Amino acid sequence: MRIGGIYPFGPYDLYDVRAEFRGRHPGVQIHMVEDTLDEMLAMLRQDELDCAFASVDPDVIGSEFAATLLWEEEVVAAMAPEHPLAARSHVTWETLVDVDLIAARDNSALRRRFESTIGRRGLEPRNAFVCTEMSAVRALAAKGLGVAVLPRSIAELDGPAVALRPFRPEPIMWPVALVWRADRRQPRAAKAFLGLALERAGLSEERAAPEAGLAA
Repeated sequence: MRIGGIYPFGPYDLYDVRAEFRGRHPGVQIHMVEDTLDEMLAMLRQDELDCAFASVDPDVIGSEFAATLLWEEEVVAAMAPEHPLAARSHVTWETLVDVDLIAARDNSALRRRFESTIGRRGLEPRNAFVCTEMSAVRALAAKGLGVAVLPRSIAELDGPAVALRPFRPEPIMWPVALVWRADRRQPRAAKAFLGLALERAGLSEERAAPEAGLAA
């Protein structure tokens, strides 16, 4: 089994799913890579991955891929408790363009989702820091060096105190979907893993099969 993943996965415990699959199928080797969305979709096209856990909207990914939404969570603004924006009940997209931001790396799915959202409003962020790890993004925000835009599950991790504020009037969401190539006949091991992954998300294979094209 070859699996791709984009962190974070929210409360969906992918690593526990992997452990359970290994217990059920001890003879199947599992290889997992974390990469950008573009790289993982390219690997799916070339059959270098059997499936991927990615931040994509299943309704707009296109007919080339099948995707089932496993989880969706709110994206929030995280900042030091003494930051001026912490005095507000929420933040707006327009507010953020006037403050220093702590951004994820250039090709990250989170940064692209955020920048495309404000870009549709003709806004451009002021990125003061660019980090490769979300934990570093959160840590810099806690130090008062800027505002971070993070999925709530990351912002609420243990660590230095941060204030979290929702975006209003329009929220932005971080989806976690299971993705695979729509026209590919899945090998037995991959089909078994897909079934378990959907089961752990509270979805049945029968419900996912019409949209996903799972092969018998």
